[in-house]
Amino acid sequence: MQNRIRLIGLVSLLFIFGTLSGFAQLTTSTNKSTQEFIARIQEELSVLETNKSRDLLVPLVSSITAIDSVNFDSRKSKTELWLNLYKWMDDNKITLTNTYYTSVSPPPDGESGIRYPSGVPPSVLKDPVARSNYEAAIKVNNAGLKLVNFQSRLEGLILQANSEFEIYLVDEAYSSSTADKAELTELLNKSKLSAMRITFIEHIEAGLKASPRSFPSSDN
Repeated sequence: MQNRIRLIGLVSLLFIFGTLSGFAQLTTSTNKSTQEFIARIQEELSVLETNKSRDLLVPLVSSITAIDSVNFDSRKSKTELWLNLYKWMDDNKITLTNTYYTSVSPPPDGESGIRYPSGVPPSVLKDPVARSNYEAAIKVNNAGLKLVNFQSRLEGLILQANSEFEIYLVDEAYSSSTADKAELTELLNKSKLSAMRITFIEHIEAGLKASPRSFPSSDN
């Protein structure tokens, strides 16, 4: 049942986006198949670096849903991947200060000209200056809407990631043993995550159970 819950959750996590350099470093400590898997994620995230469109997040579906099936050398490798994904998501989450609309109101069509309703094609405006200003306003607004959609999806998926990561950390990978906690602390210290994200993970860590995990404990 738990595997089914994780699979459903990871499918919902398909739009998830760790710094790319962190992914590059991670590939040096894993086997070839895992290197190829992480390199694929890195390539997909590189595309998103230059075009933050939620439509371009779709190719990540197979990568994210495959995390559980990839033969990681150890839980340390898998945890590093999760922390890099968190780093990327947190770095790309921003607060938008402007308001954007589904359509833009055009300026008057020249001095004392007609003011058309919002959403009319720029070609309707006869005055070249008014038309140019209108086209520029539409371009800025559309770019803003694209960013709003991206951020909205990202915020929702961070919440989904939080749930998925807690399942992985507490139910699958780590126990409350001194060795397990020491490994997790080491990874967090190397992660360059924000203080807020580390605090969140430490809160999850406080709920670790005494029962031993079956996941291999280290890369060594």
